[in-house]
Amino acid sequence: MGAKFVRVFLGLLLGSSPYIPPLQAQVTDLFRGSGLLSRSAESSLDKQCLEGKGDAGIRACLKATNADPQNAYNFYYLGNLQYLSGDLSAAVQSLKRATVLRKSFAEAHVYLGFMLSKSGDPAGAIESYRQALALRPDDAVTHEYLGIELDRSGDYAGAIGSFTKLITLTPGSASAHINLANAHSSMGNDSQAVVYYGQALALNPDNPLTHYNLGNAQYNLGDRPGAVASYKKAIALNPDFLRAYTELGLALFDMGDKEGAIAYYRRAIAIKPDAVEAHYNLGVTLTALGQREQAIQSYRQAILLNGNFAKAHLALGVELQDSGDLAGAKASYRTAQNLFTSQGKTIDAAEVNARLATLK
Repeated sequence: MGAKFVRVFLGLLLGSSPYIPPLQAQVTDLFRGSGLLSRSAESSLDKQCLEGKGDAGIRACLKATNADPQNAYNFYYLGNLQYLSGDLSAAVQSLKRATVLRKSFAEAHVYLGFMLSKSGDPAGAIESYRQALALRPDDAVTHEYLGIELDRSGDYAGAIGSFTKLITLTPGSASAHINLANAHSSMGNDSQAVVYYGQALALNPDNPLTHYNLGNAQYNLGDRPGAVASYKKAIALNPDFLRAYTELGLALFDMGDKEGAIAYYRRAIAIKPDAVEAHYNLGVTLTALGQREQAIQSYRQAILLNGNFAKAHLALGVELQDSGDLAGAKASYRTAQNLFTSQGKTIDAAEVNARLATLK
């Protein structure tokens, strides 16, 4: 499922992405206080490596790994300290060494996956998470990390499997329900997405992102009144939620409430004066109401903010042509034509060609 678009007159009202995914949980300390390692594992660690911090801790762990190069736990904690110091590449190598030395070291596989994800190796991350789950199949954290990585990689069916398992392990987790809903939304299963967003809101009713995502799923199902209610709830919880204003304007436009749509686009612009999409959508809505001069101003503002906004150039050309400014229209059309062509949008470029032909 792509972003929501509504064809109106000369082009498209612009919508945003179908949902806002939650951020992946951040690891601040992979070892200390995590409770992941057994007491026997902790006892095998070099004490200075275990208790060290920063560069001093790294030096202690390096010394420990040199003294006992077969101790996977020293490499595991060294990798943690290297990550915290910002040396991601070294952290990956240390954790890889830990997993080679102790193949049954589930925690090392989990955090190696995390490091690989951070370093831009999603395939490696997924493989590490799966190895961890083979050793510890009911670990909720690993199912969450795997699901997030699969979702980011476009394997939405796999992500749904991971998040479904996560919910069985943590039924009271609102974020697990949100992640599952997002994966369903990405696959176009908006009816399922609505169900799981609803369950997430039952667990945490004050999350504006969830109301926003629910609104997008309702919009895609054709439930405009439901979408409007969800977007309004998101805005009530977060009055600066720019994207919710944009989507609310789209839904209201669809319902025939163009004045309401204009009001929300103007509120979006008040929050963020350089919100290009809000200026453009405002122009399209003003065009629909026959308010040509105001529409032209909105298109010009969108172009001022983004000179490569081909649709705004096209829209401006249409308004200028209709107002009798044929020279201005021709200039706008030519700019739009060049931009569409350079962007590989042949259908849009053909539309501009047809409009240029009417000016000859």
